[in-house]
Amino acid sequence: MVALDKLVRRRLRVLLWKQWKTTGNRIRNLMKLGAKRWLAYQHANTRKSYTRTGTSPILQTTLTNSYFTKLGHEGFADYYYWRTTHQTTLF
Repeated sequence: MVALDKLVRRRLRVLLWKQWKTTGNRIRNLMKLGAKRWLAYQHANTRKSYTRTGTSPILQTTLTNSYFTKLGHEGFADYYYWRTTHQTTLF
């Protein structure tokens, strides 16, 4: 489940990166998430593929697991842990 969570979060990072489209939007959004201006500028102008950018340190430190939890993506491992430890009987 943890490996599946990593894969899904990487894809979510890629999707957000694609949604931001222009370098101006990418810089602005990275800075909103706490990246320094020069680092945001450097990564927003990358020519690397979406998948490779999704695994970059800048996106992994700004688009963290807690960020996706705030958006509502709980994660498979957390949900599985919650379901297996909080079993309630219906009888």
